[in-house]
Amino acid sequence: MIVLSLDGSASGSQVTDTNTVSATLSTTNAGDVIVAFVYQTYYYPTTGSVTNTVTSITDTAGLTFSERGSVAISTKHAQVDEWYAVSPGQLSSDVVTAHVAGPSDELIQVFGINGVNTASPYDPNSGLPATNSISSTGVDVFESTSDAADFLIGGLAADLNSGQTISGTPAGFTNIINTGPQCDSGANCIAGESAYEVVSATQANLLLAWTVSVSHSMAAIGDASDG
Repeated sequence: MIVLSLDGSASGSQVTDTNTVSATLSTTNAGDVIVAFVYQTYYYPTTGSVTNTVTSITDTAGLTFSERGSVAISTKHAQVDEWYAVSPGQLSSDVVTAHVAGPSDELIQVFGINGVNTASPYDPNSGLPATNSISSTGVDVFESTSDAADFLIGGLAADLNSGQTISGTPAGFTNIINTGPQCDSGANCIAGESAYEVVSATQANLLLAWTVSVSHSMAAIGDASDG
């Protein structure tokens, strides 16, 4: 019987408008899928592209990370990117670093999932990853899956101010990491949450709903790793 489980998590942030952000991850098991959510808030350019590309993710264990999905909102440019890698061995103090094209305030949350089919790590449903972005006090993402045994994941980026909070994990989900606002000297801030749910039946338009304490720009992504 396949048992899908969370296997370690870590986060890191930088708010000095540089191009990299890192977190140090350790896992208990070999054969994990390693997922990295990269959250950004950036206030330029004021015209043109509203995305700040994550160009690569590297780590000290030499894993190969691939991009899975991205979503951004032009209002204050909140953005979340999802990347993943397969780790054949257990990780010990592996430094995972996201590299972005332009300077921004960045937050990274990285975690391992054990029990995933590493040859085909994601549910094949064509609607995945599911994304949404809005400026409000809440954001909804709807996930549908094709396979029964899945490890559902979600990530939220929000440009909250100091003292404000991500106040609601999606119903049925368990928080992995909830990082409150990380703010630079100009009071520009980035906050983020990652969460998961293990399911044993296919899902049709499963709602992932996040709420925040004050209306702000948010970008959210939902996905499913395959057992």
